[in-house]
Amino acid sequence: TNITDTSSAPLKKKKKTGLIILIICLCLIGIGGGSYFIIYPKVVNHMEQKKNEEKAEKVINLINSATKDQISLDSEKDLDTAKKEYDSLSGKQKKLVKNYNKLTKAYKSLTELKNAQQIIDALNAVDKNSLSADDTSVQDIQSNYDKLTDAEKKLVTNSDKLTEYEKIIQDKQLLIRRIFLMCYDVLAVF
Repeated sequence: TNITDTSSAPLKKKKKTGLIILIICLCLIGIGGGSYFIIYPKVVNHMEQKKNEEKAEKVINLINSATKDQISLDSEKDLDTAKKEYDSLSGKQKKLVKNYNKLTKAYKSLTELKNAQQIIDALNAVDKNSLSADDTSVQDIQSNYDKLTDAEKKLVTNSDKLTEYEKIIQDKQLLIRRIFLMCYDVLAVF
């Protein structure tokens, strides 16, 4: 029996050592697994924040590029591209775009330019030699010009044509009145 007891002693010692190693491994896994649940969300949040910053930075650069020069009628395509990219951002990403006000100001300038350009084009389309005493096209242009803001009116580079065209019409109306009065005077003699 002694022989059996001595041979089972190293086996018990091996089982005990294996059990201790297993417990240590489980403890390490438990500690490591716990830190997984602590660290992983932080890593995911950091990666998401970096992605948000990259997308916002792209839009910031588009806005800066579209607004770096003076706004012109040709700026519309670049402004639209920047606006489309901004609109595609999430709420968190939009909050990171600190220069959005530059885009809204640029659109305001573009609208002013477009409104002024409509008057410029309308005035350029008038043939002053074909204006008649009963012409209303200049009155329509004047009415639209009056609706412009002061800033838009300053952009109408040929607004002096309004006065010129109105004077031509008034002169023709005056001429017709004179002719009418002359005819009336002549008829009154008979």
